[in-house]
Amino acid sequence: MSDHFQYQNVDDYIHEFIFEDAKKEAVDDFYDMFQQLVALHNAAQPYLMMLDLRKSGHFPIGHARQRQRAAFSQAEKFPMGRIALVVERPGVVDRVVSTMVRALHLPVRVEFFAEREVALGWLKDALDE
Repeated sequence: MSDHFQYQNVDDYIHEFIFEDAKKEAVDDFYDMFQQLVALHNAAQPYLMMLDLRKSGHFPIGHARQRQRAAFSQAEKFPMGRIALVVERPGVVDRVVSTMVRALHLPVRVEFFAEREVALGWLKDALDE
């Protein structure tokens, strides 16, 4: 695992990461694990992931963007899905992160939430679509 985040699989289909800090090493550990999880993903289900950044704050944007591009360029075909980011106060930085994800033209919706339970509900709704 990682010293920078806790990982758990919620209800067998939601990958939840709770970050302790937002160091570059946390970004590296996350993207290493993310690539492994995507490779193992069952394409019949949407890919659902929640990142809880309330304790850590936002990642260093430049480093995260560099790792994001590398991770998605190595994925043969990224599955459809949703990514919920739980943050202390949704705001401008969140829009920057959303723009970064949209720029990759992935079949993924990204939303920001202030509460974990609301984020989980939004992710679970994807299974009914």
